[in-house]
Amino acid sequence: MTDPVDVAWAPVQGTREFWLGCMERVIGAVDVLLAILYQDLADEACIEGVLQLWDQVAKPIILVPGHALAQLEGMAKCVGRGVSIYTTPERAARAIQAMTQYASYVQGLAPSS
Repeated sequence: MTDPVDVAWAPVQGTREFWLGCMERVIGAVDVLLAILYQDLADEACIEGVLQLWDQVAKPIILVPGHALAQLEGMAKCVGRGVSIYTTPERAARAIQAMTQYASYVQGLAPSS
């Protein structure tokens, strides 16, 4: 792994477009996208953009709000729409670890060719 982490900081104007654009550019190079966003997660267009990207790439996309307590409404909307969201990067990393372990387990159950 040569570049495990990419960091981007959003400009004040056009934040949603910036974050979604960054996610589109990065997702092709990763197995799982973990995005820590300062975007208003209650913004339906943001949620819809994440869901459209998820449909296009069929890879896990996990969001972490920059300030979880200030984003409770948006987090609830994300969960209601099926977007994976965690309150801290550590919790998101544990979820990714669990997904990886489960994938290894399932692959071990597959019949050999």
